Amino acid sequence: MDHGRPRNEINLAKRSATTLILALEPTITTGPKTEWAVPRTARFLGSPSFGKHGVQREFTRDVEALARLKPPFLALATNINLVSHSDINEYLKFAAVYKRLYSAIKKISPDTKVFVTFHWDSLYIMGEKEPDRVANHRKLVDVFRPNLDVVAFSSNPAFRYSDPSSIPADYYEKSSRFVSKNEDVLFIVSWPSDGHRDDGQDAYIKRLPTLLSGVNP
Repeated sequence: MDHGRPRNEINLAKRSATTLILALEPTITTGPKTEWAVPRTARFLGSPSFGKHGVQREFTRDVEALARLKPPFLALATNINLVSHSDINEYLKFAAVYKRLYSAIKKISPDTKVFVTFHWDSLYIMGEKEPDRVANHRKLVDVFRPNLDVVAFSSNPAFRYSDPSSIPADYYEKSSRFVSKNEDVLFIVSWPSDGHRDDGQDAYIKRLPTLLSGVNP
């Protein structure tokens, strides 16, 4: 990983008085399957698994390098719950590595908020299909506790709703089922442009205060 770019981004954020979130993305999603993304420097390790010492070593090296930059927020994975759909054992292996790295990061940069992001759109659909199993779905978040400084959800509802006005009013409010008392909540949301006009993005941003009113992120 090129460590120069995140260092430059942190310096730029400081100069512009904005808050930067650094995030590692160790996964790649192709169709319905989510797998570990292997950098060229680690392809000699063969089939990727967070149960392998070599994979853990490569990942740890990058994580600790980012921690030394002392970012305000550091996510060790994005949309991590999608891995559970492909291989629950790998999901649990990653969670174990995450917990070990959480302690290592705090020794390097105590003030950095460490977390992973969960794909909210997937969790919402699971809740619709299996409303009586939400407690089981919550375990996908619980395996990272108590080592989550924030409970973070990523969302791009455009893949399911053609217009922001069609998003259910309680779409984000239902995330409260996955959040414990006194936990901070972070939403990382997006709406794509059609390449010519940004009407959908504008409408989505205007709806966000209503959609997030019951969440208090």
